[in-house]
Amino acid sequence: MSYPVNTLKQQDAKNLPPSSPVPSAGATPVATTSGACTASSSNANPSSSGISVSSNTISLSTTSTRKATPIPASDVNRYKRGRAIPQTKDRVFIEPGSKVFEDKPPSSRWKPLAHPEGALYYYDSTCRIYTDADLSKPSTLSAIEAFADKLYNDARTDPNIDITSKTELVVEDIDKNTCGYYFVEQDTRCIFWLERFDAESLFDNIRRVRNMGHIKYAIEAQYSRLCDFDADSNNFKDSL
Repeated sequence: MSYPVNTLKQQDAKNLPPSSPVPSAGATPVATTSGACTASSSNANPSSSGISVSSNTISLSTTSTRKATPIPASDVNRYKRGRAIPQTKDRVFIEPGSKVFEDKPPSSRWKPLAHPEGALYYYDSTCRIYTDADLSKPSTLSAIEAFADKLYNDARTDPNIDITSKTELVVEDIDKNTCGYYFVEQDTRCIFWLERFDAESLFDNIRRVRNMGHIKYAIEAQYSRLCDFDADSNNFKDSL
């Protein structure tokens, strides 16, 4: 996967969003051993390494107005997003002794990361979600979170879907009505979806796909795209 050079195209320092729409003001998203993403109603410190999931956990928001579209990893658009910060004549001053130059995260749930090629993307380490949607916009933040939470909820209730502690989700912000997505599984080096997927685009119109072995190589090629997506992480390097 590749990224635009100008990271600032996805940032708006003057438009700081509110906190993410979590069901409770004190709720902290936690992942269960089965990979489920829920929100604990306790007041446990989210920075503690001993977070436990109690019996009174509640689901995150699963109300989403976005249509879910299964996409291959190669369909994630990086170079032609058309985002730009409006020009300004304001002068910029740096205060004496300033050493940290980072924008405030859109919410405590998401960690902003910069790809070596320059692009900004976000990672939810609790629910294991990647997106390079512009989460600095409150409306986009709310929409992406609701969409991702609904997908995980649908996956957990589907007997044909196995969500593990290593399952990752990639969300692509297509437009105001649609989000693309795919799940990633490290142990099997594959991507998967919650519905039947038309794999025509994976084979570039090759008409000689006859067995599961052919499909395996195409799926692994798509899996490698996430390794490019999360270039600063060691999550996937050991599996390559």
